[in-house]
Amino acid sequence: MSLSRRGFSTVTGLRNGGLHMFLPNETQYVFKGERLTPQENIRAIPSKPPLQPQVKKFYNDITRPDQTGDVIKRFTLTDVITTCLASNSLVDVVKGDGGAGIELYFTPVVTKWMNDFNNLVLPLEDISSTEPPTFYRYKAIEDLQLEVPPEGITSQWLNEIISSNKIVHNSTLILQGKLLPMEATKLPTFELLMFWLLSHETIGGLNNNITVLMSFIEQHFDLIPLASLETMVDCLVHYIHGLEIVDKGTFEHFNTIVQHALVINASLYTKMSPIMADTLAFEYIRGNNVQAARQVLISLVQDAKLAPTPSTVDAFLKTCFAEDVSFLKPVFFHRNSMTPDVILFLITHRVHSVSDLNKLVELLESYHGKETLNQYQYQLFECLCRLPITEVHLTQMIKRLVIENSVKLNDLVIELIDNQYSSLNSHQSLSKIL
Repeated sequence: MSLSRRGFSTVTGLRNGGLHMFLPNETQYVFKGERLTPQENIRAIPSKPPLQPQVKKFYNDITRPDQTGDVIKRFTLTDVITTCLASNSLVDVVKGDGGAGIELYFTPVVTKWMNDFNNLVLPLEDISSTEPPTFYRYKAIEDLQLEVPPEGITSQWLNEIISSNKIVHNSTLILQGKLLPMEATKLPTFELLMFWLLSHETIGGLNNNITVLMSFIEQHFDLIPLASLETMVDCLVHYIHGLEIVDKGTFEHFNTIVQHALVINASLYTKMSPIMADTLAFEYIRGNNVQAARQVLISLVQDAKLAPTPSTVDAFLKTCFAEDVSFLKPVFFHRNSMTPDVILFLITHRVHSVSDLNKLVELLESYHGKETLNQYQYQLFECLCRLPITEVHLTQMIKRLVIENSVKLNDLVIELIDNQYSSLNSHQSLSKIL
């Protein structure tokens, strides 16, 4: 008998007839528990379990090393051992065939965390080791034989100069890419004129020249090519830094120009001369723009791996809040950056416990010599007495400075120590220790 007569298709190999399904959908195959209305189905869905189970935690979340805000600590092997053997650390005595041993559960975590913490202290180079900026005198402008008016430059004089010498036309051709670089250097352009004016001897002598020139650069900023932005900012910073007094209007023009340059080139701080970037941070501080100064310093420390000049760091610490200086931690560990202002700032604002003070003493001892400890002995003991301490803490600090570092205590410190022992109701004295 053929397949077609048995009810099979000779083409597809399937039985002819109605639709065949592997899963039955007749109501007779529906279980009793499935015969629910949509509303009953929704009510049958169990509620979500709480995302935060109400279970008591037996541990504390570990703070990331870069979120501690510390600026004076660098851990050693002694710190690792002390932490692992602290009173609230899990230590277990394991007995075996070879005898009893101690298992320190937190040692791997502590070691990794402290290594990451210490790696936050980046090795820095002195900014003075970098190449100083070079400012050129441009022959294309000098050939024009321009004479600055004795009464000072004005917007009218500047507009006459750029229109009579096709300066705007030349700059536009360069921006449009219609001139080769070799051709462009032979033509007077807007940025070359500004470079020449900023280096002119008579420009800085008159106060009205400053505001007029800054305002003119701001108005024609779109004529400055991208390749000249860093040089333009370098020249402006060098020019502003040479002024004894900068009025508010001039600084606002200066700040606007730099911010425009940042919009066009976000990596401006790393592209410009490091010495000029440090000077820019100083000028920002002088103009009360602390946040902008902070961004420049962050770029120098974290991106360029350079230590800002001590004068810039001192000026920044005098105007900022204590919690804003954590990015300067590599600077504080840099050998040539610990000035008297920095030391007093750290003692006053960054020591909150005996552990902090011990680490600060360790920093001063290892990087800046015992002479520094002798010079700031009163400030160190005064800071210690402000903290919640015991007789042991005071005695340990005396031994560390006097016995280990040969610090000769002066009369003020001796009186301070005696008064502190008395306030602690202690019978201890310097004569018993030394």
